[in-house]
Amino acid sequence: MDNIRDFISEENVIKDEIYKAFCNSVTCPICSDILIEPMMCMNCQTVDCRKCKEDWLLKSNTCPNRCPNPNYQKCLDISELLSQLKFICPNCDDIINYDDIQKHSLINCTRKGKMEKLKQNFLTSENSINSKKIIFYIHS
Repeated sequence: MDNIRDFISEENVIKDEIYKAFCNSVTCPICSDILIEPMMCMNCQTVDCRKCKEDWLLKSNTCPNRCPNPNYQKCLDISELLSQLKFICPNCDDIINYDDIQKHSLINCTRKGKMEKLKQNFLTSENSINSKKIIFYIHS
């Protein structure tokens, strides 16, 4: 998977005590998903994903809270919270720390698990359908 959002999402996060305690603090108000590369508007203290912020600023010269001339900086406090989160890889079902997701997605993912099961199920159902067609044609 090339898109890191496929890994870092509400759907894949392990909803443990850490996540439950901080879920509102690690959610981007623009995309409503878990923050990726958190950036804080220094005017209003709102934290957005870096990409969300960049896309927003292409359309507007204010932050989402309408602060004029927003000054964004990396948000290290939120980054520390995010580093405590764990996710289930949608490809191989491994449990991965937030800080290791990029490396996992590029190098370590075995790309088995769910995707392999889906592929196998599809092939099995295709073979079943084809064999029924063959039987139907033979009997026709």
